[in-house]
Amino acid sequence: MKTKTLLILCFMAAFALNGAKAPNGVIKDEVTYPFKMFLECTGDYLYGEVTYIGYLTPLGWTEQVKKATITGYTDEGHTVLSGRSYELSQTDNGKWDGVRGESTARLRMNGKLVAIVRYAWHTTTNANGTITADFVKTSVECK
Repeated sequence: MKTKTLLILCFMAAFALNGAKAPNGVIKDEVTYPFKMFLECTGDYLYGEVTYIGYLTPLGWTEQVKKATITGYTDEGHTVLSGRSYELSQTDNGKWDGVRGESTARLRMNGKLVAIVRYAWHTTTNANGTITADFVKTSVECK
């Protein structure tokens, strides 16, 4: 099912900037991002935080959700609760090369899969390490 995402999932890769290198060459990072999107599948505005743990190894990249606190609201100003609770799950071996990546997450409401969220991001930095371009492209498939 094709849907339009009205608000963007606020997510960007930060391994290149924040990672801690382990003795075995694995870069491990834990970051928390705000989560904000309109979920057309249920009509809720979702707000919250997601904490990700990521590992970059010589064999590739793996990311998983450590904790997600997501609340549904009936209004964009998040003043009226919808009464629905949401869970976000993701364990991905995503494509990532240090400046761009893509991944897939699953949104459940009361344990039932309601949407698959696919997202891709790209971050460009200049020679001084200043971010000069940053975008996220999101698509949602209602279930």
